[in-house]
Amino acid sequence: MASAHKPSVWEAACGWVIQCAPNLVGERACLARHLHRPLLSLVEAARRTSEGSGYHSTRDALIRIENLQRCAYNYEGMPLAQALQVNVCFLLGLEDDPDLVALGPAD
Repeated sequence: MASAHKPSVWEAACGWVIQCAPNLVGERACLARHLHRPLLSLVEAARRTSEGSGYHSTRDALIRIENLQRCAYNYEGMPLAQALQVNVCFLLGLEDDPDLVALGPAD
């Protein structure tokens, strides 16, 4: 009888992350874009994301993020939040109410 494969610490940790950490950024970016008035197109969201950051964002990249085909990278969080005019904490799932989020602290 063959022995069962015992997962390494890394495999166990990665499995936990994959199972327990959904791609909240994609779901919430889609929600924020659709709640934006006027409605923010993917092309406009990509343009705004690229405008204030040091990397080039595309419509196709945002489609893949929103469709949960890829996760947003660390460096995409803040520019995406600014483009969508929401707090990055909303995109990360730390804040639940999109009506209460704002860019930066209250004046």
